[in-house]
Amino acid sequence: FRREGNYTCSSCVKTFTYNSRGSDQVAKIKTDSNNNVVLLGNSYYSDDNKYEWRILKTYDDGDLIFNKTFDNGDSNYQGKAYDLDLDENDNIYVVGTEIVDLGGSTTTRMRVAKFSGNDGSLIWTRIHGLGEEGYGIVVDKNSNWLYIVGTELLGAGGNKSLIVLRCKKDGSSCDKWQDYHKHSDQRGYDIALDSKSNVFVSGATKQVNWNYLILKWSSSSMLLGEKLYDAYNTDEFAKGIAIDALNRVVVTGTTYNPSTGHYEILTQKYKNDLTGSPIWSAIYGEDDKDYYAEDVTCERGKNRSDIGLDERFMDYVYIGGYKYKPDTDDFDAIFLRYREYCSGPFPNETIFSDEDVFSTSSTSTFLIRSVHFKELRSVCDGLLKNCASNYYNSSKRNSKIGFSSSEVEPEKLIRDKHLTGLR
Repeated sequence: FRREGNYTCSSCVKTFTYNSRGSDQVAKIKTDSNNNVVLLGNSYYSDDNKYEWRILKTYDDGDLIFNKTFDNGDSNYQGKAYDLDLDENDNIYVVGTEIVDLGGSTTTRMRVAKFSGNDGSLIWTRIHGLGEEGYGIVVDKNSNWLYIVGTELLGAGGNKSLIVLRCKKDGSSCDKWQDYHKHSDQRGYDIALDSKSNVFVSGATKQVNWNYLILKWSSSSMLLGEKLYDAYNTDEFAKGIAIDALNRVVVTGTTYNPSTGHYEILTQKYKNDLTGSPIWSAIYGEDDKDYYAEDVTCERGKNRSDIGLDERFMDYVYIGGYKYKPDTDDFDAIFLRYREYCSGPFPNETIFSDEDVFSTSSTSTFLIRSVHFKELRSVCDGLLKNCASNYYNSSKRNSKIGFSSSEVEPEKLIRDKHLTGLR
């Protein structure tokens, strides 16, 4: 799709279709350092009731680089891949869950595998723990570790704990690193790292109802943050997590609205330490459909000179999921894009760079509450042009903004840290 979200066939940038002899489903998608596309999915063959993992890699123009499958050499393999991530060399790491026959009963176990990013060949694979399920994986490009989130069966009652494994990239070790089971039942769905290699997990925990659950650990294994959220006193499941350019935490998932009798997509952003209320919270849904979010990613805006728009102080949040209409039994894919800026559902905070934070009290008043700005002119232009266009006049921008060219030199440090009233 185009960045602007056009999704009609005439607007598609590229379309790629693959069909095996079975039924194929995509689980995750990533791009490598060369903008090649890596697709992870599962193929099911009904004639012999077998699943196998499938990894496809294509150039950015859609031409196939390789197509690899994995079934651990088992002609009756029953396992699904759920997530993948890439390391600094574009090698591919996959986590999944497989069914194990115990002779009269079955259970699950977690499997993780590493594949070459060049040709998709298997480098190593490991299994871990009966009663475990693996759902999310993240690779730390600044260390020798990768992290996996999932669940572990607590007992015969079916309740589960949220667990995190930590594995070495060479496959030499893969051990349980965290085990969270404060309440009766837990789920772990997705995992992410911030710039300091702190580990964040999204999932759900059940007290009376299911609630959003977000956890933060340091790389040295210390629990640094814990957040539960209940929107309607019903059930909420945080399925996806991402970290933005300022190390803030974005989660998305599903909540049940009792007033409509349908599920909605709930997306939130929190401070890095997970304290306090959400920076913003947005719900998306309709009265006659169920909406489900599966994954989320963040993007920092760029200076888009091609359209005359400087977006370097905007953050975008992209969500993938689906909607279901019960009366017609109809499923559709859905993609959401939120712009965190001075208007729309997020008036609380807008961003320019890693150090410079803007707060907005209305769409035409901006309070700078941070440090120096090497490109104050560009920032002011962008704020006025996009948030208060009726005040923007490029020919008179010095008088409008209140700074002349000589006053805003790139190397100059503006020492007053609390400039207010910038219009």
